[in-house]
Amino acid sequence: MSVVEQFREIVAKTQDEVLEIIKAEDPEIKVLHYEHGHYDEIQATLEQFEKSAEHYNKKYPLIALFEDVAYRVVDGVREARFTLIICFNSNREFKSKDRYEEVINPILMPIYNELIRQILDSGFYYGYKVDHEMIVRPYAGAESDKGNKGALFSDILDAIEMRNIRLKLYPEYECE
Repeated sequence: MSVVEQFREIVAKTQDEVLEIIKAEDPEIKVLHYEHGHYDEIQATLEQFEKSAEHYNKKYPLIALFEDVAYRVVDGVREARFTLIICFNSNREFKSKDRYEEVINPILMPIYNELIRQILDSGFYYGYKVDHEMIVRPYAGAESDKGNKGALFSDILDAIEMRNIRLKLYPEYECE
């Protein structure tokens, strides 16, 4: 089973644990949406959701695992490296303080914390921690020397990026 398939299970278990918590903050939340692929592919999928009455309000919160997943062997153990982002729609008029109060702390952080717990409890990976860099992204967008510019996807979002995630796979879950 590949890492992207493993994360489908991990996100489903994360949703089981956190959905009611985040719905208490925003009753419009229906699901914890998971996508994987290249940025353009994920963007195209989100645009399709925009046009579908069935999927329109199921886009966010989103956990997007960006491919390609890199594999290498470290001390005889196969390690996967990749990046993902947890994002939720926001309000263009919000200042950073508002984004923390309305989106980042009550919605994104509970998802992030539960996702870490589910990764560790999944049985897919060695270890007692999830090595990664966490970047909180109010006004989620492309990096520049003056902060974020543009939109990460076509919507106004706040996000938590988990960059350079490094997970050591148990041999029975190695992707050939």
